[in-house]
Amino acid sequence: MKKYKAKIKLVIKSDRTNFYGPGINELLLLIDEYQSTKEAAGAMGLSYSKALKIIKRCERELGFDIIKSQRGGADGGKSILTDEGRKIMTAYKDFNNEVNEDLEEKFNKYFSFLDKN
Repeated sequence: MKKYKAKIKLVIKSDRTNFYGPGINELLLLIDEYQSTKEAAGAMGLSYSKALKIIKRCERELGFDIIKSQRGGADGGKSILTDEGRKIMTAYKDFNNEVNEDLEEKFNKYFSFLDKN
């Protein structure tokens, strides 16, 4: 028997463009883990320049920095999330989880008849 469910892709948009969604949220999670934009981009299959464009577009729309990068040297460079970057990453994850819980409940309310087929 088939099991049905609804799925949404949550994005945050300004009046001009979509600028925050699952992709950049994953990028920030990986930057936080690796402390490297380059490694995080590589783990996602993105070029470093594409990752930087995504981050810069988001920062431009938000009006604040979400990562702070330190150039390489003897020890190599590193990237860390700013407090604001961590805040938006966490808020997105929590909001997305709540929306999906509500979505599942509403889907079951309106489409439970599908499970009887």
